[in-house]
Amino acid sequence: MSDSGHAERHPALLHNMSMRPNTTVCWHTGGLGSALVRFKLKAHRRKPVVRRSANPAFALALDTEWQRIALRGAALIYEALPVPEAAVETSRAALHVPERLSAVYEPLILNVLGRACGGLLLASTPIQLEGEWLARELWCDDPRVVAVARSSGVEVLP
Repeated sequence: MSDSGHAERHPALLHNMSMRPNTTVCWHTGGLGSALVRFKLKAHRRKPVVRRSANPAFALALDTEWQRIALRGAALIYEALPVPEAAVETSRAALHVPERLSAVYEPLILNVLGRACGGLLLASTPIQLEGEWLARELWCDDPRVVAVARSSGVEVLP
């Protein structure tokens, strides 16, 4: 406080917030890749997988498979949202729609479902095999993940 009893004003680093910034910011968002891969565990397989997850050998086998895949960094993962069929047909007519694939190799499906969190698939995330994790339907267009899914087996979706 100064002698007059008022708080002293210190110059702030961002004192000109009312002015337009001088820095030009540019970004580019690419479109979806050439393919989207779905990761969905069939409903009748969920309970057996949850039961098997208590066995340390099962979790070790999944971790070993994940290490073999050797994903580095992170991949974006999208939750499935219901889209009315009319909207799908309209967008197919107007835009390039990526190829839609469904992964069929169960260890890969389990690793993706069990490790994806918050829209990201991180290579170092520990696996979670609880029921709610396995009940999800996730999609990915990351070329690395698409390539792994293609090499282990996929079904083409309409």
